[in-house]
Amino acid sequence: MFSIILQIVLGLGFLLFGFMKFGSQMAEEFKRYGYSAGFRVFTGLVEIVIAAILIWGLWMDGLAAWGGILIVVTMVGAIVTHLKVKDAANKMMMPILLLILGIIVLLINI
Repeated sequence: MFSIILQIVLGLGFLLFGFMKFGSQMAEEFKRYGYSAGFRVFTGLVEIVIAAILIWGLWMDGLAAWGGILIVVTMVGAIVTHLKVKDAANKMMMPILLLILGIIVLLINI
């Protein structure tokens, strides 16, 4: 039951995060990070795919583990980005939390 709730919450969250990448606020953030608009769009699409995989994984065994792997890879990239631009630790808390939750999804579903 915990895995189902976690997948739904993460799925909805990544859907929101993915669509946020298409907004002007994230455009400014990605410029600050030194990334292109194309990479921002790519990141948004990856997050939307992660959401779909997590939700679809509720019905297809093994699929949620792939969603967990994608979360881990994406959040490691986010943490490295925050370190690269020397952001304050509080800016890294959400990616760290999502990394941990992605690992949990992966471990529950392998």
